[in-house]
Amino acid sequence: MDQHDTFGLGRDLPMSTGNLNDGLIAFSGGAMVVLRVPYPMGFYAKGFDGRIDDAAAGWKGRGLWAANGDRTP
Repeated sequence: MDQHDTFGLGRDLPMSTGNLNDGLIAFSGGAMVVLRVPYPMGFYAKGFDGRIDDAAAGWKGRGLWAANGDRTP
């Protein structure tokens, strides 16, 4: 749950690790949005965390980090 609008898609936005989708999944505006990670070997998210350094800086002041594993989920 993105409680503080860390990623910029809205407050209290449900998010998931999206196994087998090569990225993260967010439920925004009544639709599932896949935040695909462009990694050539496949990306299997094990968890993620967000941080806002400067809310006034727009997307440049925000970050979303995810740990990944090398095994198929």
